[in-house]
Amino acid sequence: MRRLRASLVIFCLLAGSALAAFVPPREGAEPFRRERVPLDVDSMNQLSRQLGFLAASVEREGPDGMRLRAQLLGLARVLDPANRPARDLLRELGEGVEPEASREMDFQGVVRQGWELEGWLSSDAAGADGRALGACLLDVLGALDPDHPRAAASRAETGAWRGWVEDREAFVDPPDPESVEPPQAEEPDEPWQPALEAATADFPLVVLDRESNRTRLVAASLAGRAVVAPPKPDGGGKGAGKNSPRFTVEFGTERATAQLLGNILRPLLEERHGAEIHRIKLVLSLPKGLAYSTARNGMSISAAAFLISEAIITGAEPTAGVIAEVQPDGSLKLPNQFWQLLAELESLDGRRWLMPAEAVESFPAMLTLGRASFFMKHEVLLARDADGLAGLASLPVAGDLPAPLAQFAEIQRVGQRSSLGSFVANPHTQARLRQVFAAEPRHASARMLALRGTSKWPRYLPREIVAGELLRAITPIGKAINVKPELIEEGAVDAAIEECRQRLEEIYPLLDLDDRELHTAVDDLLNPVDQVTKSIRKQNVMSDGNVGRARVAYQGLLARLRVEAGLPPK
Repeated sequence: MRRLRASLVIFCLLAGSALAAFVPPREGAEPFRRERVPLDVDSMNQLSRQLGFLAASVEREGPDGMRLRAQLLGLARVLDPANRPARDLLRELGEGVEPEASREMDFQGVVRQGWELEGWLSSDAAGADGRALGACLLDVLGALDPDHPRAAASRAETGAWRGWVEDREAFVDPPDPESVEPPQAEEPDEPWQPALEAATADFPLVVLDRESNRTRLVAASLAGRAVVAPPKPDGGGKGAGKNSPRFTVEFGTERATAQLLGNILRPLLEERHGAEIHRIKLVLSLPKGLAYSTARNGMSISAAAFLISEAIITGAEPTAGVIAEVQPDGSLKLPNQFWQLLAELESLDGRRWLMPAEAVESFPAMLTLGRASFFMKHEVLLARDADGLAGLASLPVAGDLPAPLAQFAEIQRVGQRSSLGSFVANPHTQARLRQVFAAEPRHASARMLALRGTSKWPRYLPREIVAGELLRAITPIGKAINVKPELIEEGAVDAAIEECRQRLEEIYPLLDLDDRELHTAVDDLLNPVDQVTKSIRKQNVMSDGNVGRARVAYQGLLARLRVEAGLPPK
């Protein structure tokens, strides 16, 4: 332990004599999803406590030490949002209070355990989110234990800290104004000018219908416009070139969402363009009576906001809808409840959609469920990162199309006159579809339709998709019983039970033997729900316990299915 602490002190002293400030890590911009890390809850909570202990034990000298504390506490907070000591330490550091070094654990033992865990998380078996956590652990452990053999790999920083934990410069206190010579007067730069004054981008959105109090999917339109302030005569103030403020976002009254969008887009756009935009104002267009909620949609709005910003900077206006979340480092991920969103998307008018490359893992299940027509109606293109998304967004949708897209448009036109199964199995159609995705590998619709025309498409659903389909099956029940007891309607409950049973019958032949117990669990839910209608007929729904029992059964099954579907708990 003494050797480790001494190394850290030397490390901090080498940072120079600059004073250090503390900048807390941002919430909502973390590089991995807690629910997808391959650790059980107890292990994540223990690791969170250990990281908080290490943060309290770090020497304060220098901006490197303060940034290391921010990294450790950021990881601790993501792994266990309820870690109160870590949150208290964040608050104390922000107030300039020096915390006392903790003796709760053995410093050297905790670091040794951290290296063991990092070694496993860096393997392919840990998955993308596990490896992202492992990369962050490698960075902080390398700073705490620079003599470890693995520490050399962390010197270039492997973790995705950008947009989450600030760079080292942010942890240096500004110098005393009296000790700094005033800058020489310079000619003001010309303000940045946008290539487009305004742009729009479409994306699917789950909204609440206030009249029916039900949620539904709509194709939403996000509009944005650039706001550039003119330079002041003295060269100072907003919009004055070097003095202009960094990229900011306005999003109506949704200040929290606007801040999250700014945290995502600012590092990404500055890395891509280095442009200093004064402000972008975003307006979400929804029909009257529909309400937007970040809680329901996560940050699915981020991809549309990114494409709007790109269009304003470059002049390339989006022509396709987008279904993705953009990260500060330019990576893409699937939005919340992607499978449920995908399953309902066919109800919208056909168009071109851009999605993250990982979406392709869900597409074969659409064929299993008999929804191959989705890929004939909608043209789906896949992007691996923000660069790919921006490159695909402005492709034409009519007229002078690139050859592969023109070929697929012709396939769509001809296919409308035929039965889908026989049409895509036709050798001529198969050849055309293969030509499309051979020339444009990102063309998911052509690839899926070609697969549907063979005998190689899967006959059984993966367990995660089974859980997603069963979630959709029980949703009407939740809407029918999760209201005030006096407002529960017998007809609504009966209709929900019937709809659920019908979906259970449809999905049963597509289940692997190991997954039928999930089907049975949903079937068992129908018994207590059916008792609710009997209470209504007896007019004692307010006094007996049938409603309560049905709700408890529903909530328990809902929680289980969300875990099985890979969704965060509600």
